[in-house]
Amino acid sequence: MGGNLMSFTLTTARHRLYLLNSEQVLSKGAKVPMVCGLCNASALIVFLNSLKIAHILHQAMGFRFFGSVAVSCGVAQNVQKVIYKPGRSKTLTYTIQEAYGHRYLDEGPTTDLPPVVLLHGLLGEVTNWTATVGALAAQGYRVLVPVLPIYDLPANQSNMQGLVEYVRGYLETLHLAPVALAGNSLGGHIALLCALHYPESVVALILSGSSGIFEIETGTTTFRRRDRNFIRERAALTFYDPVHVTDELVEKSYDLANDRNRALRLLKLARSLQSETIFDQLSQIDVPTQLIWGRNDRLTPPHVAEEFLRHLPRAELHFIDRCGHAPMIEHPDAFNRLALAFLHKTIGTPTLASSGSTS
Repeated sequence: MGGNLMSFTLTTARHRLYLLNSEQVLSKGAKVPMVCGLCNASALIVFLNSLKIAHILHQAMGFRFFGSVAVSCGVAQNVQKVIYKPGRSKTLTYTIQEAYGHRYLDEGPTTDLPPVVLLHGLLGEVTNWTATVGALAAQGYRVLVPVLPIYDLPANQSNMQGLVEYVRGYLETLHLAPVALAGNSLGGHIALLCALHYPESVVALILSGSSGIFEIETGTTTFRRRDRNFIRERAALTFYDPVHVTDELVEKSYDLANDRNRALRLLKLARSLQSETIFDQLSQIDVPTQLIWGRNDRLTPPHVAEEFLRHLPRAELHFIDRCGHAPMIEHPDAFNRLALAFLHKTIGTPTLASSGSTS
C-alpha cells in the first residue's frame, strides 16, 4: 500500500491523542507514536490490518482499544471508534461523550486557538455536522457539537432563552470560551443571541439558514400527525435536492409528531423561535460573521441573508447554488472550504504536527 493522509483524534475523559496530516503507510504491523495533548503521555497506534485502526495503547493509563471493544483501568470513558479507509475517502465513527450533564461530540486537537462549536437546528441533530467536524478537525481545529436539549429542558425553560443559557452553561462547564460559534437554522439564532448577551464568549460566528429575522413556518407550530405525505412535503422544503428527504427522515419526523410530549415541547420552542426575533439588535453584534446561505433556501430565503449582511457590522455573505436550507448537508465540500477560509482569517491557522503537544 502507498501512503495515505491520516487525520484523527482519540479522546477519553482525561486524555486527547492526536495525529494530524502525517503521511503514513497504513499497512499491517505499522506502528505510529503519538502524544496525549492533555497529559503529554506517550501512546502508540498499531495497525492490525491495512484498513482499520484496531489496537490503540495509551501507556500512561493502561488503556487498550480493540476494534469496537474498550478495556480500561477505569479512567477512560466514551472512547471514539476510528475507522480509516485507504485513499482519499475515510469514515469516522464518532461516539457521543457525556460530562457534567452535557452530551456532545469532541474532535480535533487541543490548541491555543478558540474551539469551534457547531449548533444544530430545531429538527436537526449532531450528525448534520459530520462532514464539517471531519474537515475542521483534519485542519487542526478542535470542534465540538453539543446535543441541544430540545425535548429535555424544564417546561418553563423551553424557549430560546433556555437554549441560550444551556449553551452558555456548556461553554462554561467545559471551560471552552471564548469560541467560534457556527449554527444552522435555530442553531444560528442561538449563536446570535449568545454573541449578543455574552460577547466575551464569542470571537466569531458562522451562520447558515439562521432564524432570528424571518423563517417560513414548516409545520412545527401545527402538526398533521397522521399524514406522512404532509410530513414529506414539509421536510422537502429544507432541501434543494429531494434525494435528502429519505424514508428514514420521514419516519423519524412521523414518530416525533405522534409522541405527544416531544411534539408539545417542539411546538413551544418553535413558537418561541418565531416570536423572539433579533432584528433590532443585530447592530450590537460586533464580531466577525460569515453567512453561508443556500441560493435556493425556501425557509430563510436569500433576502434574509441579505438583511443579516446589511445589519451585522462585520458580516460577509456567500451563496451556494442549487442548495437549500442546510448547506453543510447538501454541499459539505463548498461549505467547509468557506468555513475554513473564514476561520483561518479570523481565529488563526492551527499548527499541524505529526507528534508532540500543541496545548
